Amino acid sequence: MGKRTKVSDFVQRHFQIIIGGLALATIAFLFLYRLGSAPMGLTKEETASAVTSGYVNPLRDIVNLPWLMWQGLFIKVLGLSALSVRLPAAILGVAGTIVLWRILIKMTDRSSALFGALIAATSTLYMGFSRTGTASIMTILLVELVILFGLRAYKGERGLIMAAICWGLLIFMDSGWIVALALVAVVVLHPQLRLWLMSDKSHLARAVIYGGVFALLYIGLAIIGLGTGWKCPLGSLGRPSIDNLTTSLGAMFSADSHLSGGLVTPFISIIGLALATLGLVSILRDFVYCIRAYLVIGLLALALGLSLFNPQMGYLIFLPLALSITVAISELIHGWYGIFPRNPYARGFAVAPLVLLICSLCTLNVGRYFMAINYNPAVTYGYNDGVSAVLDIVNSGDDEYTLVTSDDEAPLYQLIKADNLSTESKAPRRGKAIVLGEAKAPSGFKLKYVATNGLSHDNIVARVYER
Repeated sequence: MGKRTKVSDFVQRHFQIIIGGLALATIAFLFLYRLGSAPMGLTKEETASAVTSGYVNPLRDIVNLPWLMWQGLFIKVLGLSALSVRLPAAILGVAGTIVLWRILIKMTDRSSALFGALIAATSTLYMGFSRTGTASIMTILLVELVILFGLRAYKGERGLIMAAICWGLLIFMDSGWIVALALVAVVVLHPQLRLWLMSDKSHLARAVIYGGVFALLYIGLAIIGLGTGWKCPLGSLGRPSIDNLTTSLGAMFSADSHLSGGLVTPFISIIGLALATLGLVSILRDFVYCIRAYLVIGLLALALGLSLFNPQMGYLIFLPLALSITVAISELIHGWYGIFPRNPYARGFAVAPLVLLICSLCTLNVGRYFMAINYNPAVTYGYNDGVSAVLDIVNSGDDEYTLVTSDDEAPLYQLIKADNLSTESKAPRRGKAIVLGEAKAPSGFKLKYVATNGLSHDNIVARVYER
């Protein structure tokens, strides 16, 4: 009995930690489950990111430099594969879930924060970026880190230096300097944050010094890289257009989206939209002094504004949605608790259906995501299986292979770590040659093997010839 009592006491004291740990383990499993094979292949965006990461040059590849160096580390160690391209994003996705949970705790309460983090992490938007090897997930993480460390500093805890460092790294991301300036605008416009920052000059001095170092580094690298093919950070924005905004908003609610990158749409369900609307109304009631109101409105305006220039930038709406949904859950829980402040049975009667609703919503989102990446033609046809097919062929035995590919595709396949594979623009005189897709067969060779995928058409990925 004594042991059972001790175990029961331990569970009661650490109940939220235990539940949070189980939830985090579930999220990590979802992000890592069949990461290299579901979906099979790489999108055009993943391919471009992998090539740039594999040959990253800080003087040329300034935009998304933190992500390129992070992803390039995995590609260099593990070699090119779908797993090595996506694993960096999955790790950042798990980290981002933890950071988001900590932010939501500071803005609501522990129970609501856990529910909100679960809904956000299992959304098709966040799961898609956490399982896709592009830089968007790092942008989300850096914004979260700036907010978290900024809140810690505002409440008297250590974090101002880390907030400034993360803010500086955010500048290097695609259009990140616009996001960074928007966060500065939130601090300047909010009366309490502005007063706190100006009340102690050391706060302002440290933030300017550490953030300014990265800003100057960015400007210096940009000046040096002008003659080395530097990519302008405005390159992905384009011209403003209502059609861009319509496409971005359509991805929120419609399954038939024109967004690229293998993203699963809609980003939010009807239930999630209802919760977000309820939370947004509650936030607007406290708009004058509430920090979370300034953050939600600022980030929402930023996401919509950037979507005018590039519909792909609509993913920045993730944080405002997560905050709004969590506030709605908190309002529902505390509203019911206010009606029955002393009746535990009435409280449980309300919380139990809410937990069931949230679990059902998370399960629906996860199921919809994995169904789409496996069976939705609008998603599956956005992936190219070339790298996976080449790896399967060269790993099937010890034979020497020559991959015949164009000069444009050669840098990608040269990142594959395989001693029995060489990449050439022309077929060898003898031996085994791999030809991708519908490319012309080498003269004088006999067809030995055809690698296909599960698509109904355009399903020939690679062919193996021998002479």
